[in-house]
Amino acid sequence: MIVALIMATLAAGAATVGGECASCVRIPDGQLDVYKDGLPLSVWTDSEFYDHDSVVMVEGYLRPENSGHPVIMTVTGPSGGVVDVAQVEPSIDGSFSAVFDASGPLWRYDGAYVVEARSGPDSRVFRTQVVLVPHELGDLTKCGPSQAPIHADNGGTYCIEYRSTGEITGMEGTLSIPDRLLSMDVRGPGAGMLWLEIPRSLLDSRGSDGQDMPFGVFSGGVPVSYFEQDTTDDMRTLRVPYGPDLEWTVEITGTSAVPEFGAVLVVAATGAAIAAGAARFSKQ
Repeated sequence: MIVALIMATLAAGAATVGGECASCVRIPDGQLDVYKDGLPLSVWTDSEFYDHDSVVMVEGYLRPENSGHPVIMTVTGPSGGVVDVAQVEPSIDGSFSAVFDASGPLWRYDGAYVVEARSGPDSRVFRTQVVLVPHELGDLTKCGPSQAPIHADNGGTYCIEYRSTGEITGMEGTLSIPDRLLSMDVRGPGAGMLWLEIPRSLLDSRGSDGQDMPFGVFSGGVPVSYFEQDTTDDMRTLRVPYGPDLEWTVEITGTSAVPEFGAVLVVAATGAAIAAGAARFSKQ
């Protein structure tokens, strides 16, 4: 099921929706062998986020029975233009790698870069995505183990507290300020209940009378039932069911979001620290 979904997604092409690569795949932790066994071609990077002084290391695997063609890797920038190209020959066991210099002149924009690998027939294609951020990556480590980094399109990264009843191996989010849309990518086995503590200064939902309104909560475009609890003047806590997929996305819409321009906000209520970030981690 996972492999069939990925192959259908990749076949759809690298069209973007609101800056998001709709056909990009990021291989979840612990699932590399599944992708290598199930797909003719797969690629992954050593990180999801890089700054403009970074080296982007791309590794991949072409199943040996599909050898006979080189692997062409093309990197497309946030504006849709090609910023880098590499051609590599896989080793006998099918592994290959390439290095891209993010300090190059064509990598000057912050945001999402799509790495596409092709080898031979059109069926042998795989796309993943990395994000260039405007400051040093060391700041990203300031989000604690029970905090999820939220990368907003104003160039800031915010940390929000979360907890769950099931095991979560990773979670990140993006905030589209013009759309007032918070997208959370959740990874973990099984199903459970997820609590998200959303600072009002980051995202809120209120009517014209200033009274609280429900958020819009969706998964795959379908409304999701949720509960709100422990609401304060600074915080709204949502309890949302998740799973049982290994990867799952929840989208939360409100009526107001952090300012698009100006100083980056410190979310003191969650003990968050600021990091530089931008754009979205794509998951399918």
